[in-house]
Amino acid sequence: MSSGPRDGDARTEVTWSFWTHSEKTNTKYGHGMKDAQILSDLIVVMQPSADAKANVKFGYNSFAGQEIVGVYRAGHHVRFPSTAYDGGHLGEFDVVGHGKKGEQAVMSWAIVSLTDTGDVRGGGYPTTRDGKMVPYQDQNGAGGGGSEYWGRAARIEHGNANNYVPLTQN
Repeated sequence: MSSGPRDGDARTEVTWSFWTHSEKTNTKYGHGMKDAQILSDLIVVMQPSADAKANVKFGYNSFAGQEIVGVYRAGHHVRFPSTAYDGGHLGEFDVVGHGKKGEQAVMSWAIVSLTDTGDVRGGGYPTTRDGKMVPYQDQNGAGGGGSEYWGRAARIEHGNANNYVPLTQN
């Protein structure tokens, strides 16, 4: 987890829209998941860390240089169950990050399922290239710029109280 803002850091508020599976999307995608699991999954929000040793690890997935700034249960933030075009759940959450005022950063989230012992059972992660998260603003083509249910990254500006990440660019 983040140690919180450091001296000189600005509060960075981000509102993030998201889409996730539902039992209704099983017909289209064949995932076999039930709403009980989907709604109990955790959304884990990360941002770059000033600590050179920082690392976020989910099972076999590791994100060097990142720190966790928020953890949310997906079901607590689904505002419109099964209302997406494909029957998926639509939601929104607010997170507060921190960094030097005016500095650009890439904030991201992953959605993970945990076992009873706390191990990562499965999940979805932001798009990466060369070990770095790719903000949706820089993605083009299949899976890019859209409503990635598996996690998403966005370029934000620290100290800006109006960072909003839409469900899609369109």
